[in-house]
Amino acid sequence: MITKAGGVNLGGHARVEWPRLDFATVLRFDPDVIVIAAWPGSATPADLGTREGWDRLTAVKSGRVWAIPAGQVKRPGPGLIDGLEQVEALLTAFE
Repeated sequence: MITKAGGVNLGGHARVEWPRLDFATVLRFDPDVIVIAAWPGSATPADLGTREGWDRLTAVKSGRVWAIPAGQVKRPGPGLIDGLEQVEALLTAFE
């Protein structure tokens, strides 16, 4: 979805459907933008900024960590279109 929206998916190289990226990988890529799929009660963009080392990331320093409802990106159905449009809007706003 990130790629379709015009971004670079850090997990796109993984050979599993839902990859988990360790912090060293995220730090190496140093993304300009981070979009997280948030379930109720899951980590928020503000939470990421408080994790050790995350304050070194460009996206965190620049306040470009955004959350979209996980149901719009992880559940098959028409909501995926809404999720794609949201991700695309966030990435377009960054440019």
